[in-house]
Amino acid sequence: MGRVHVWAGGFGWGVLFGLVGSAVVGLLVFRADLVGGARTAAPVQTAAAQTTAARTAADAIAPAGDPSAPLLTTATTTAQPLDLRFDPPRAVPPAQDLVIRGSNDTGRTLQLVLWIEDGQSVNGLSRFDDEHDLGPGPFEWRIPLGALETPGGRRLDPAALTRLLLFTPEGEPAATLTSLTLAPPVPAAPPEPPPPPLARVADGRSWLAGARTTAVQDFATPVAFDAEQEVVVQGDNTTGKPLTVHLRIDDVASTDWHSRGSAVQTVPPGPFVLRSPVSSWVTPSKRRLDRTQIKRLIVFVNPPQPGIALGDVHVENANPLPEGALGLRFAPTPDIAVPGFETVLPNDPRLSPGAGALVRT
Repeated sequence: MGRVHVWAGGFGWGVLFGLVGSAVVGLLVFRADLVGGARTAAPVQTAAAQTTAARTAADAIAPAGDPSAPLLTTATTTAQPLDLRFDPPRAVPPAQDLVIRGSNDTGRTLQLVLWIEDGQSVNGLSRFDDEHDLGPGPFEWRIPLGALETPGGRRLDPAALTRLLLFTPEGEPAATLTSLTLAPPVPAAPPEPPPPPLARVADGRSWLAGARTTAVQDFATPVAFDAEQEVVVQGDNTTGKPLTVHLRIDDVASTDWHSRGSAVQTVPPGPFVLRSPVSSWVTPSKRRLDRTQIKRLIVFVNPPQPGIALGDVHVENANPLPEGALGLRFAPTPDIAVPGFETVLPNDPRLSPGAGALVRT
């Protein structure tokens, strides 16, 4: 019997030591994180978990009571939509801008979409919805917070924003985000000072004295004429037969026949004078030349000749009418004004009966 008791006692102690040893081995085998500083992998976050984490981080950085703080500083991409919900509603300064900065690293145009909602937003017609096309490279998108208008025409209440959602369309690459903050608007650039007025060509100024046709006067710096001036061409037709003399006027916008002005006069043999009032400089396309930006004068004749001599091309003040005289110019349109003359149109009430079509006699 003594041997039986000894065997039973030894068996009991063996079972006890076996159980303890198994537990220790199990801990060492199945809890590797307790041995040698080992770490387990973090669980994969779902989109909802990431949104919650981003919202929690944003609220920690930008409490609702501090509208001047950044709305979001931790997100670096739109791979997942940035969905910020504000409970209680967040007040933002309407005089500031929402500023989104980042970069488009795709090498092509990328679309970024922004939704903003307030307490009255229930669908697409009652939220602010805007899209911004991002060219390749860094970008900055500013949205004035005082002008958040819904497609239905309602202004969002900047004192009660409830949600901000920023995303790229489904299936599109993500944009890289640097920051999403509130900031004062960029001050408007001061307007550029107007260019200094060009000095008017003085009466009596002359060019091309003694030149022969075709004669060209180019102005390296465009010159300005007064509306009351006229350009006068003097010359001598020594061909013994009538010639048509042309004065061509180009301003800085003139590129072809349709965009330049001209004066034409048929002159008999002998000395001649061609006068071209500045106020009459209208192109064939009905554009009035910019008399303050004239870049070229050309005198030529038709039919072409070996050349006729010019006295000069000079500027005069248009001759006023004698005191007490009335000058009337009958014309179908008021496009051209002649200094000192009043233009009379076909519907002028002083014409009785109505003139109808004016015929030059």
